[in-house]
Amino acid sequence: MQPRPVYLDTNLISGLARRDLPAGELDALAQIAEWVLDSRVTVVTSSVAREEIDEIPNQYRDQHVREYNTLRIIRESKATWLQDDGVVSHPDFGVLRGIVPDENDARHLFQAKMNGVPDFLTADRKTILNHAGEIARTSGLRAQSPSQFVDLFRNSDSSTASR
Repeated sequence: MQPRPVYLDTNLISGLARRDLPAGELDALAQIAEWVLDSRVTVVTSSVAREEIDEIPNQYRDQHVREYNTLRIIRESKATWLQDDGVVSHPDFGVLRGIVPDENDARHLFQAKMNGVPDFLTADRKTILNHAGEIARTSGLRAQSPSQFVDLFRNSDSSTASR
């Protein structure tokens, strides 16, 4: 059985580096890390996260880079979503960009979709989680918090085990 891929948004990488996520979310990420060790889950992110980390002031960046380097990085090709003249070239990116107000959030979501990673984990309530229903309807991505994913994964795991 292949590990289930999940995409980590930059705010979770930063939350791990700073240890400032709510306790329930840190516990959920610890559970996900156990599932990674058991080869039940694989955690990915993209170069978008690295670009955002590179904007962090030098004195705080190292721990963020260490957390980023523990993840499997999926490749992003700008040619898949943006032309040289700045015009959106992929309709899925255009749809996501129309839902979430931040371009980098749309890029994260687009990379998850294009790489076949349906579970998108974030702590970003304002610009992603508040739009989770619309994101799911238009792209098939499940935008959720780590604790929501843990609940979903446990439920899907137990229903699979009972078959």
